This record gives sequence, C-alpha cells and structure tokens, in this order.
Amino acid sequence: MNHVELKTAYEIQAETGVYVKDLDQLFEANNVEVFKHKKISALKRNKDFEIIYDLHINQKLSLNEIYRNYRYSPLYSKRVLKDKGIDHLGFVNQLK
Repeated sequence: MNHVELKTAYEIQAETGVYVKDLDQLFEANNVEVFKHKKISALKRNKDFEIIYDLHINQKLSLNEIYRNYRYSPLYSKRVLKDKGIDHLGFVNQLK
C-alpha cells in the first residue's frame, strides 16, 4: 500500500487498523524503506505530470477547468508542472 498505492502509514492504519508504530517495525525488520509523506507527495506529482501536462499544455485547459473536470487543484497542478521546470500558461478559462 505504501509503495504501490502511495499511501502514508497513517492512511494504511486507518484502512487496516495496524498501528503506525507496528508498520514501521514491520518495514524495518524486513529492510524495506517506508515512504514518508514528502516522498509520497513527490511520487504522486511525478505520476500525475503527464496527465496535467497534456490537459494544460496540449489541450489548453485552464487550471480551473482541470480542477472542475479532473479534481487536480490549481495549486497542485502548478506544483506538478513546476517540479519539471514548466511554467503554467497563465490564462483563465479558454473554453467556457
């Protein structure tokens, strides 16, 4: 769940009932790196890059349109693009 679904230890605890402390011990005992929140966030942004890039740069959807249609917030979309060194296009609604 941590590596494939990119869930934090707290999300795994909420879903499975296994305490975070026990999860940490389990990962450590098996020499498995626990992805912390910061790394999970970066991995999710990297995974979402192609989708957001296509919607914003190729299809010319505004960040607000992307949010309304696909639920990626404007701030999140900007960060995804910025991580790859790309500035957002800066327009508001192209297709109303």
